[in-house]
Amino acid sequence: MADCSTCPQLHRIERLEKRADDNENTHSKLYDRLRLLDTVSARTDEKLAGIVSTLDRVEKMISEQSEKPAKRWDVVITAIITATVTAFVSLIITTIVK
Repeated sequence: MADCSTCPQLHRIERLEKRADDNENTHSKLYDRLRLLDTVSARTDEKLAGIVSTLDRVEKMISEQSEKPAKRWDVVITAIITATVTAFVSLIITTIVK
């Protein structure tokens, strides 16, 4: 094998090898960051799913609470109608009986 210590391209080859090593390190760091981003993204997705679930429950509770006054009003109207009909029927019966 030839002696490369006097090779005119030795300096250039050494620089290329250093750049290759630097690129390898850069790529390794880049892949590490991508893995970290994947992990963070998965955690964010989990948190978002939890938030959506909580919002659905809150929306359902609010809907149920907003329906309560309407249900109570229906009961009041039913009571008024029942009382009115009962009074009218009682009036008719007392008129007939006299």
